[in-house]
Order: sequence, then structure tokens, then C-alpha cells
Amino acid sequence: MPKKAKNEKEKLGNEVNIDIPGNIFGKMKLKIPKNKSNATSKENLSHSSNKSNRCEMWDCDISKTIRLLADVATNLWRAKKKNIEGSDDISDELRKILRHYSASWDLLINAGFEICDHTNEAYPEGSPLKVIAFQPMAGYGSLTVAETIRPTIYFNDKKIQEGEVVVAMPIKDDSKENNKP
Repeated sequence: MPKKAKNEKEKLGNEVNIDIPGNIFGKMKLKIPKNKSNATSKENLSHSSNKSNRCEMWDCDISKTIRLLADVATNLWRAKKKNIEGSDDISDELRKILRHYSASWDLLINAGFEICDHTNEAYPEGSPLKVIAFQPMAGYGSLTVAETIRPTIYFNDKKIQEGEVVVAMPIKDDSKENNKP
């Protein structure tokens, strides 16, 4: 155990301030039971040596936490789509709530989340997006994402949620083909 961490532990009793590599939440103050004093070593704070997603220190699964944050990001994205912020006729109370929403959105983005809305993008054949439905729709000349049900979400450039979309298919106008001379 590094000498500095030992001194901090002695100063704080069984609380230690530790910066954990890869931790998106910054420094954390941990309470360490006296019988697990070796738990402050870097090896035990990181993922176990078998590269699993299990974090032994907090008895949690990192992938479940990332999944939860993806769900939070999806719901914030849905609220953002409503575009209430740009409206002039909202109350002061709602403006206060929207500031908290904006702060939450910014926290996710600054922590490394990227939320991708695919609406109005061309839909390439073989796209990894999960298509909920292909719908014939007027006004489209090619396969185009008409609606994003769930955004694709990346965390530190790794996909953690696949997008779900409705794809518009161009409507073939049979009356034009039948009227050709």
C-alpha cells in the first residue's frame, strides 16, 4: 500500500479518499472495514485481474450501472425532443426544472456519453439499427429513418445501446406507371 494512502487512512480513521482510474464520478470517499485494510491497493480497486465487469469493492456490476445511465440518457433525450426549453410561454417554475434537466444532460455528455438521434438519416441496407417497422410513407424517395424510438448511445466511444427506429419506405405511385404511353 502506498505510504500516502496509509497516512490518509490513519488521519481519517477508516475513510480513504481515492481516485479510481476510469471512474466517471471523480474522487470518492470510501469507508474501509478494518479487517479489509488491504482493499485500498490499486489491484483491488480496479476490476479483478480476470477482466470481468465486477467491481469487488462495491459489490456491483459496472455494466448494470452503465445500462442504467443509458436508460437515464434515453429518457432525457425523449424530454429534449419535446423542445419545451425553446418555448416562450413556460412558467418560472418549469424554467427552474429545465435548468436541472439541462445540467443532467450536460453531465452525461461531459462524462463521455454520446446520444445519437437517427431521425431523417438515410437508412443503409445492413445497418446495425434495430428496425421496429418499415412503413410506406409519402414524401420519401429512399429508405429513411422516419422516427427514432430509442437513440444509439455510446459511452467513451463504445456502443452501449443500439438504436431502435421506424424506417420510411417510398410509396410507388402505380397510377404514373399505368398512364405511360
